[in-house]
Amino acid sequence: MKDFEGNPVPDAEITILPTGDTIKSDKDGIYRFSLGLGDLPQDAVIYFKVSKTGFVPALSSVSFAEILEGTNNDVAVQKRVKRQDVILYPPAQLTIEVVDQNNKPVSGSKVLVFPSPSIANYLGVSQAEYIASMTSQSSPVSITDKVPAIDFVGLVAFPPEGKEDVYSVSFAGVDVSKGKANGKIVLKLQPLEIIYSSVDTGQFISPNSNITLVFSKEVTGFQGFLTCSTPSTPIEFEAEINGAVVSIDPFGVLLGNCRLEVRGAFGKDGETLSSSPVIYYFLAYDPNAPRGLACPIPEVNLASYGSNSTEYAFDSPNNLLIFQSSITFNRFNLTPFPLNLFPLNLSWSPTVIAGIKDYKIKVISESNKQKGVGVWQDISVTPQLNLNTKKWEVSIPISINLENGEKLYIAVIPVNINDEEICNPENINNPFTVADNIGPEIIGVSGFTNNYSTRQDTVTITFQENITGGTIEITSRTFKVEKLHETISGSTAQLSLYIEPITFMIPNITPENSDGDNKLVFDYPVTLWVNEQVNILNSSGAPVFSGQVTGVQKFSDGNTIVVWFDSGIGSSVTNFAVYPASATLLQSPSGNFYVSGGQIKVSTTAVTGLTVGDEIQYLDINGSTYTLTIKRVDKTGTIEVKEEEKLPTLKCNSSSVQCQFRSLNPDIKIKADVYDTSGNRARPWADESNHDGSIKW
Repeated sequence: MKDFEGNPVPDAEITILPTGDTIKSDKDGIYRFSLGLGDLPQDAVIYFKVSKTGFVPALSSVSFAEILEGTNNDVAVQKRVKRQDVILYPPAQLTIEVVDQNNKPVSGSKVLVFPSPSIANYLGVSQAEYIASMTSQSSPVSITDKVPAIDFVGLVAFPPEGKEDVYSVSFAGVDVSKGKANGKIVLKLQPLEIIYSSVDTGQFISPNSNITLVFSKEVTGFQGFLTCSTPSTPIEFEAEINGAVVSIDPFGVLLGNCRLEVRGAFGKDGETLSSSPVIYYFLAYDPNAPRGLACPIPEVNLASYGSNSTEYAFDSPNNLLIFQSSITFNRFNLTPFPLNLFPLNLSWSPTVIAGIKDYKIKVISESNKQKGVGVWQDISVTPQLNLNTKKWEVSIPISINLENGEKLYIAVIPVNINDEEICNPENINNPFTVADNIGPEIIGVSGFTNNYSTRQDTVTITFQENITGGTIEITSRTFKVEKLHETISGSTAQLSLYIEPITFMIPNITPENSDGDNKLVFDYPVTLWVNEQVNILNSSGAPVFSGQVTGVQKFSDGNTIVVWFDSGIGSSVTNFAVYPASATLLQSPSGNFYVSGGQIKVSTTAVTGLTVGDEIQYLDINGSTYTLTIKRVDKTGTIEVKEEEKLPTLKCNSSSVQCQFRSLNPDIKIKADVYDTSGNRARPWADESNHDGSIKW
């Protein structure tokens, strides 16, 4: 037993927890106890608690396996000794206060004290387990006997009851190694969020409509910028603030493709937006003009109908469902025949235009429309969204007299959130011709190279038809992509991009990152590859290390990532960043490999481009496909998969077993939200698309 300065600690009380026996250290701090090892299971762990006045009690342990290590297996005749030194630390005098953004004390906040890895190990607790708690007062509150003066603790403050909507849970770190420490936690204000907007991407609204924004809390100020394609100059508007509601009046001048940019908002306690700007794209149209140019008409499927004397088809330019009376019955030549369709069951997928809340069903006979008599009739039915099939469904009872060869047109009409009918067939001129309502498709992407070089690039995206406007978003898991400029002309869209290597902040309070070895420990996901060249900077931006990644591993706790490098990093760095050096080319893995147990062996050049979290596939000799998630990759060509993925012993080469070995996570994703000359939105790119309409490249 020693204190933190290395002096022996006599008369320390040691309680052996498996037996409850108590002993004390002698005048030189030495303690000894023995157990009958033959009575212990092979996986036994012996815990003992050490107490001494003036010190925080410590919990130490030794496993049976450690004691048996290096000896024979005859536990009945062998005596084994394990040395286990214990260092005792005095309690830190920790004074804590909680203040607001104006440095005024906040009473009633609950503060939890969480240990560092060293303190957690000393106390024998988990890092996720708090070791002390207190409630803040108008003056600082002290904790005097529960925190050992080792290195640091984390303080987490919860807002006082009734103030949860004002303040966020806040954090501060405190160094307690000096014995006395003051911890101050500044409660952060809950940011403002926009929880509702009456406009959204692809939505149609009337030019006379006001725009409503609802914030998560009361606001006292608002900044916004509103533009439309006609006019293209900024639109003046009035913004009326009433509590958490902001109403924008654009004076009835909205038209075409519009853009609302919320640049800022302010709460009564000084809160600001959590992210800025917040941008909404929407369409404004003249409600008195025909709306066939941007009809989001769904393709309707006929599930069943009741009459055998009819046939049906689609009028493809209009996507109108057509029923035509049969001409095989002579009676049609004599008198009109009552066409009884009961029930008529229809289904369709939701339209791609956002802001559609439901649908109406209308019907008209062709003869009445051609003669200029009669109107489209509303059918009093309510379509329902089937959550299992993800389709809208409706059952329609119809009875209409049709003449010989007569056509009956049925229209499914979307209704927006303003209760306006989009593409009402009454606005479609005879003979029901509507502009193309198929959105432009992406047919090619070019101009980008897959490496880390920091530079400006131009990416060209080609569509199968001309486009007139919209937005394109490019994202990457390997680096930051910042759009500088966008030009849309004809059937192509060109984006000027600036590529920045990804940056990782290294936890500067983690002891493992300051011991001068060749590894870094992250407590959040990072994306680094074996053989990748990286640079490490200190807090002032000066380079302290340049080298290659030799291994990446995800620990079983699911959070900790360890990255190894080809040489030591140094022990003086405390707050630095890692980013991949320029011109690091990511290769696709290839070549022969074999799997055994939970590991896969490949050549060192083949592992480049794979990292923790990627998935790989292989086919066994029977043609079964296995998908494995990578847990560890190192420079020797060893890849370790998740523990639950058990691999049979299998050799893969070109002559015996067909193998696939590839990353399933491409580095670039492009999402296009553009419109053609008819106002139709882009469709996903064939089978290359994700469910959200984006494409991976």
